[in-house]
Amino acid sequence: MISHKVKSRIAMGICGILLVAAGILGFTLWSMEQAGNPSPGGQAREVSLDPYGFPEVDWDYWKSVNPDVIGWVTVPGTNIDSPIVQAHSDDPEYYLHHDVYGKYNVYGCPYLDAGCEAAGFKSYNSVIFGHHMNDQTVFSAFSKYTDAAFAKENGKVLLQMPGEKHILSVKLAEMINAGTDRSKRTSFTDTADFGRWYAERAQSADVVIDSSVPSRNYTFVTCSYNRWKNERTLVFASE
Repeated sequence: MISHKVKSRIAMGICGILLVAAGILGFTLWSMEQAGNPSPGGQAREVSLDPYGFPEVDWDYWKSVNPDVIGWVTVPGTNIDSPIVQAHSDDPEYYLHHDVYGKYNVYGCPYLDAGCEAAGFKSYNSVIFGHHMNDQTVFSAFSKYTDAAFAKENGKVLLQMPGEKHILSVKLAEMINAGTDRSKRTSFTDTADFGRWYAERAQSADVVIDSSVPSRNYTFVTCSYNRWKNERTLVFASE
């Protein structure tokens, strides 16, 4: 028979393991929450807004956290309020599974496609990817933009970089099969080539608010799960 002391030690050991597991789980959930809801103010969670609704971003803090941070996107009316990092050609999908802190995280971090690395946000088509999470963080709200009413009601996208602020308007929204590469077009020979591509996208889009060709487009991409096994929602916005 097992003695009372041995039973007590076993019970204490099990309790210790459970406490450690609870601590690890709690830290993991906290880390995910931080990654899914980063504050523009860095360590300061209270952030002031300018008259146009742009949050005040502590660029010095975020650059010290991760030099890949190149922008911040805010969509009034949704909970999209997130840093944007630059993906690199040597590991273009790194930020699909690493957060803004560089830690492995299922939330990842919204990133500008590696194909835009040379020109940055001055690319003809800046493609920014972000996850669709079940808790509706990161880029989840973009999956709703194939609903015309939602797209019109939440049509303003605030994109800022150090020293720059851009008020974008949602122009098109399209759901595509994830097996296609239409969300990845980042290279164009000239303005005419870009214009032809954009016109094609306007013709196939699910929501068309304004089909005129802009001088520069920003495509926000997230996952959707509606028509096929796995699809992407593309939200086209420009000034």
